[in-house]
Amino acid sequence: MDIYKDIMEGIGYSVKDASQRFIPSALEKRTYWDFRAPKDVVVQSTFLRNITAQSKPNITKDDINTICSKTRAPSFCFRVLTNQTLHAKETSLLGLANISIDLALASAYDTQLAISPLIKLAKDYTEREGYTLCSQNYRQAVAAVRDAKQKLGKHEYRGVRVEALAAVEEARACESRVKSSAYSPLHERNKGFIRYCNILWAITNRLVEYC
Repeated sequence: MDIYKDIMEGIGYSVKDASQRFIPSALEKRTYWDFRAPKDVVVQSTFLRNITAQSKPNITKDDINTICSKTRAPSFCFRVLTNQTLHAKETSLLGLANISIDLALASAYDTQLAISPLIKLAKDYTEREGYTLCSQNYRQAVAAVRDAKQKLGKHEYRGVRVEALAAVEEARACESRVKSSAYSPLHERNKGFIRYCNILWAITNRLVEYC
């Protein structure tokens, strides 16, 4: 099941040629709510924090409301996290963070693929350069979200928050490069990616508070 496509269509976005998007198999095979602490955790205080994070009860609708109220687009956040294909209420806060990371990654990969033809179809040098730089921005954004995923696995929640913000800055840099193109398809893609990262940031804030 293409979770990203289902969510985007469920919240009113049209996703074209979804079958051609590259989403690593690890994203599809990942069991979001089966997060275990690394075996090499040896510091007792860190171990106890990890156990606390994993032993939290499943996410409730009230939890989702609280998280989404801290984002810049609460209604978008709520529609995404309550999408039934995600089974968000069957996972913990830690699992929810992992889900949001995978959604952000899928969005970033989707945008990367969309940029390539835009470079070829650019009407002038300025537009072509803008899209080329956007492609570089999204390579950095993907790297930041991947780093966030690694840090989440190590329960470095503050580090996850930093990476989420770094990814947002890359998307904003891309947006500034295409702002002169009123009809650029990247406007909506940038906005969507930023919103996913913002959801991750809000969830991570809760993890920092709890742990």
